Amino acid sequence: MLKAAVADYIPYTGEALRALVGTYNAAIWPLQFGFLAALLAVIIGTGGRVGTLCRLAPLVLAACWAWCGLVFYQRHFALLDWSAHHAGWLFCGQAALLVLAAATGTTVPQNRITRIVGMVVMLFALGAVPLIQWLSGLPLETFALAGVTPAATVLFTAGWLAGGSGRWWLWPVPFAWSLYGFVTGWALGYSPDMLPLPVIVILLVIVFLRRPAAANS
Repeated sequence: MLKAAVADYIPYTGEALRALVGTYNAAIWPLQFGFLAALLAVIIGTGGRVGTLCRLAPLVLAACWAWCGLVFYQRHFALLDWSAHHAGWLFCGQAALLVLAAATGTTVPQNRITRIVGMVVMLFALGAVPLIQWLSGLPLETFALAGVTPAATVLFTAGWLAGGSGRWWLWPVPFAWSLYGFVTGWALGYSPDMLPLPVIVILLVIVFLRRPAAANS
């Protein structure tokens, strides 16, 4: 009953959302591969502590968040929901914060455990999320992909924050969106949007528990 009540307040159905993602993916094809390559570079830079790649990582993520905000939300998702414009500007705000992170160049030292966990989450967002959708029987063209759709991008960013950044002020927007995504995904039966919240909660617990050891790593 509660699920149905929440769904009544959402101006679209799960089927309509999947159809829109399919149309969106077709419209931007083959840019997905460019975002994939850029995010793979972020993983390599985080795992190997490659200087240039580490410095470019927040700019790559800023481009992903800005793309989701300006293209996915404001040009495509707005066809389903007028409030998509607000979500789009929220994503642009996170993009601006990531640019600020790149400009300041300050980091909180991360220990080996958080780096490994962060890399696992980034790989999960990049590879396992599409696999889960495929196993769920969703058509390939409707896949939510990191870099170009919100849920997988939020998930990937959370992994990077846990494993390579540590800046606390980059967490609120991904966490807030994950709450929204979980509720709407649960109400509509749209699993990709439900994935970020439990992962982010676990990451925040791990980062908090491991923080005292960071200085010694």
